[in-house]
Amino acid sequence: MVFIPADGINYSSVETVATLVIGQAENAPGMPPENMKVARRYEKVGSVPLPEGWQWQETDWDTALETGVPVTATAVYNGEDRENYKNVSVAVAVIRLDCDHERTELRGAAAATCQKKGYSGDTYCLECAGRHARRPSRSFQGLPIRTATAGQGRVGNHQRGNRQDGGRKHRDG
Repeated sequence: MVFIPADGINYSSVETVATLVIGQAENAPGMPPENMKVARRYEKVGSVPLPEGWQWQETDWDTALETGVPVTATAVYNGEDRENYKNVSVAVAVIRLDCDHERTELRGAAAATCQKKGYSGDTYCLECAGRHARRPSRSFQGLPIRTATAGQGRVGNHQRGNRQDGGRKHRDG
């Protein structure tokens, strides 16, 4: 290795031998998760897509996937930089779902107001009739309270108050 200084007047070039040791990173990039739930259309391990640079171990390629039954298969990283990583393979439990839920409808949705909680609805699968719950929409619980005064008119979605103190307390939305 040769060091050539930018300031050649006050400093001299130096030549030395250096050994650099570069450690391996733990996991190869894009390592698949240890559990994968896959769509019903995948019938064999080899048909399940993996991240770029990964492939299924050849002995697992033709392993059949049964609905709801975990199958353990090995994903192997085969990128050109594989020697840079300690972990280049991972055992993956592949679970084939019984329904892809591609045809769905939303039921029971209700908008949130200051007086009542909203609900974003439930998604129902039209193929398997399964219900897939969703979270309630925004609630006003726990939000700061502020006072609407007579001079402000409307504050958010609230009318100004009629009380003698010039307003009423409500939750800020």
